[in-house]
Amino acid sequence: MKIVECRVIRPKDRRSVVLATAELLFDNGIRVVNMHLLKPRDGDEGNQLRMPVVHTKSGTTLNPFNPSSPEFRAVMHKAVEETLAEAVEAQVNDYTKTFETVEEFRLPVFSRLKLHKFPDNHIPVKAMVSVTVDGELRLNRIAVIKAIDPPAYVVQLPTYTLQGGRRPARYFRFQAAPYEALYKLVTDAYFKVAEVAADEPVQDTEEPA
Repeated sequence: MKIVECRVIRPKDRRSVVLATAELLFDNGIRVVNMHLLKPRDGDEGNQLRMPVVHTKSGTTLNPFNPSSPEFRAVMHKAVEETLAEAVEAQVNDYTKTFETVEEFRLPVFSRLKLHKFPDNHIPVKAMVSVTVDGELRLNRIAVIKAIDPPAYVVQLPTYTLQGGRRPARYFRFQAAPYEALYKLVTDAYFKVAEVAADEPVQDTEEPA
């Protein structure tokens, strides 16, 4: 995965522990948002890039997305640091740095799909899915939802509420073609395991052709 661009938004209060909120766009058309670059705490060496955290109804916490290796985390961190440095030099609070120019986003390669199917009841959420993209980024909390009007199955990406109570925003976003590939992968997996006992996690390590 190559980083196409990075955007940083600096807080107006320079005393904040948050140096910037960051988002990254990759060459596979996936954008991850709401990361935070934090000032070093006692004992830390250098700034820390923190992924967003979701608090589930069961009381657990998890990351909606996470780099799959320390090496890729370092690549993401370096891009955010470089973008912030340019924002500081330009004396602006909202800044975007372009790393690569792409005429067309490529399709991502999905692997290590894990689907947790829920009992068939009145609740619209029928399954939760995690999947790895290009072997480098893990995406979590993807929901399979059964819509009533019109009848359809929806693959919904996890969201958070923006400050000010405006409409929810997604933790990660897809260009149209990559999303269609994800939709097909997830719905195929959901119906493939339709016969499996509900509430049992199902794993598929095969990559789509």
